[in-house]
Amino acid sequence: MKKYTGIRVEKGTMKFLEDCKEALIHSELGKRYFANEKAADEAIREGIQKDSLYIALHNDECVGFMFYIPNGVFHAFSYLHLIAIKYEHRRKGIGTYLMSFLEDLVFVNNSKLFLVVADFNPKGKKFYERRGYIKVGEIPSLYRDGITENLMMKTKPLINEKKSSNEN
Repeated sequence: MKKYTGIRVEKGTMKFLEDCKEALIHSELGKRYFANEKAADEAIREGIQKDSLYIALHNDECVGFMFYIPNGVFHAFSYLHLIAIKYEHRRKGIGTYLMSFLEDLVFVNNSKLFLVVADFNPKGKKFYERRGYIKVGEIPSLYRDGITENLMMKTKPLINEKKSSNEN
């Protein structure tokens, strides 16, 4: 599949609420955790109100979003709460772009970034592992009975590590 170029990220606003709901509801995450549109709507509105939801735009179209909580883990470290890409735009580099954006944002003032990825999403877990996240624990039935969440953490790369990875 062809990867997109020309993606830009901007703060989420109510203008993009419906696009974000579409991305979330039609994802496996959405099907498992946001079975009704009202729950998805509330989660996205929360991110917009907290000023920590970001939209990925391609040709001025919202193609996905992410919502992070700056002090969401132990009141000290950032936590990726939600990330969703519209179905027709998946596997084109948008999730990678959003994650790079988030990591650049977070690692200015933070040394760690956390997220959870469900056991039903092994591809997602591998994606985060390739980005340098390590599994630091499991939380059985965190959000839904029978679904184990893998708690994952990435530590801010040292300047030399980041430089050498950019050179490859």
